[in-house]
Amino acid sequence: MLALSSLRALQIEEEYHCAGFPFACGSFHGVDSWGTGKELIAHAIHNISARRGCPFVKLNCSAIPLDLLESEVFGHEKGAFTGAVAQKIGRFVMANSGTLFLDEIGDIPLALQPKLLRVLQEQEFERLGSGRTHRVNVRLVAATHRDLPEMVRRGKFRSNLYYRLNVFPIVLPPLRERREDIAHLVSHFVELFGRRTGKQITHIPRETLQALTSYSWPGNIRELQNLIERAVIRIMECFRIPYLRPAKIRTRRLLYHHGMRTR
Repeated sequence: MLALSSLRALQIEEEYHCAGFPFACGSFHGVDSWGTGKELIAHAIHNISARRGCPFVKLNCSAIPLDLLESEVFGHEKGAFTGAVAQKIGRFVMANSGTLFLDEIGDIPLALQPKLLRVLQEQEFERLGSGRTHRVNVRLVAATHRDLPEMVRRGKFRSNLYYRLNVFPIVLPPLRERREDIAHLVSHFVELFGRRTGKQITHIPRETLQALTSYSWPGNIRELQNLIERAVIRIMECFRIPYLRPAKIRTRRLLYHHGMRTR
């Protein structure tokens, strides 16, 4: 499980647990655009919660065409629209008893927002093309890089939905402003990609962690993740980081590993 030091994931989950909310909402605002690790934190909160044995379902709202978003979120019945050749269950049903993470929720169209508000307040909805009401028990975590209060002011986002989502808000700063998390993230990604590639990596030199910590990471966690993945793929007995652009990390050893296993 990913453990982070500077973020309030543990405290927030404790607040959920102590308050006893059966249908709690949380929201992340990723400052400095994309790649700040919103999904990692949402998954970490799920993994330490009482719902950890239940589904964790995610959906990037900006990646789905607007005319298909309602179907993705709530599902549809056969024949509900042209091309609906079979019934489809939505993400709320998939996540029942667990956690649904809606990334880039600021991209949800105004016309769909009342239906989302209803399922948050009443825990029920209807699939597209159906009059049957479905009840769910889902904890929703939403994230966005947009300024939702400003969108509310301009009439681009419903105020009642914003306040319903804003139960436990977290402002997630860019990685350069939370350098104490870098070592945890490096260990997490090294273990993840080492497992995928069948390599047993046992040591990360201190000077390497110092170099990674001193870098500004304009691409945030996504840039760090890609760098570690590339390093693990290329590693033999040791691996050297090339100059990054614009980088202040000098060439140095990144990882040692012993007993490499190749699948």
